[in-house]
Amino acid sequence: MNPLDPISRGKLILGIDCAAFIGGITVIVLHKPIAEFYNLPQRLLLFMGIVNLLYGSYSGSLFFGMLFGKSVKKLWINILIFGNLGWSFVCLGMIVSHWNLINIYGISHIGSEGVYVIALGILEFRFVRPLGV
Repeated sequence: MNPLDPISRGKLILGIDCAAFIGGITVIVLHKPIAEFYNLPQRLLLFMGIVNLLYGSYSGSLFFGMLFGKSVKKLWINILIFGNLGWSFVCLGMIVSHWNLINIYGISHIGSEGVYVIALGILEFRFVRPLGV
């Protein structure tokens, strides 16, 4: 894989993005101890895990489609980009709405996730979207 090749770079970004699937499984399996550690409701961590699982499945379908040479529609890439942007606002909302409960570790995790998905959205806009048809 040549990172200077636009198609390889797009595949790499989508491959990194579909790691949300693994993150989702991890959070679902460990939601009780994570919720306790962050001082957050268990249902909030389950929600985060399920969303990550669904999102990772979606980005994974685009990744594997592109990996096997299928054209990916710009519309599907746009949905992915807006999904990232939307999730960043949800992350901010989770922190704000649980401000009286959440500890610094929870703020760090959820805040970092928000920043991470914004960065992914920017990279997808810049490098993956131009590959769409």
